[in-house]
Amino acid sequence: KPDGKQVLGHLLTARLVRIQNKKSLTDLDVFKKAINQIATKASLSVVGSAFHLFNTPQAVSGVLLLSESHLAVHTWPEYSTAVLDIFSCSSKEQCMTAIKEAVEVFQCDLYDNIITER
Repeated sequence: KPDGKQVLGHLLTARLVRIQNKKSLTDLDVFKKAINQIATKASLSVVGSAFHLFNTPQAVSGVLLLSESHLAVHTWPEYSTAVLDIFSCSSKEQCMTAIKEAVEVFQCDLYDNIITER
């Protein structure tokens, strides 16, 4: 019987700031390529996805459904910022690889990130 103490996965949340890849914040195709690249680099298995382009202000949000759980990114172009959430029932290292790749893909600084065991 589970006792509620076992680690089921890791939740990473991160704020990406001073994003230089401006098109990744507003262009849906560029955004899709970016978050799929993050998943690929972190060896995460994509099994589905959903994306939305907002008009006012123009921003994008996307979720990748993973066999490990999910990866979600929401952008705020007016602040050159994005927020990344990943839950993986695999390894913590996958989350760390994903955040490193996100910094590369979005060409940005990492403001903060938190990893929580779930």
